[in-house]
Amino acid sequence: HKWWVYNMADKVAVKLSGSQTVKADTYPVTLNIAEYQA
Repeated sequence: HKWWVYNMADKVAVKLSGSQTVKADTYPVTLNIAEYQA
């Protein structure tokens, strides 16, 4: 489900766009979900 994980991460980043910490907050969550799905 890697495509789904990355797609969701992009949507989250878009919703939280405008903050410098978006990527820092999004990546750990994405990795956590990726590991869970794997």
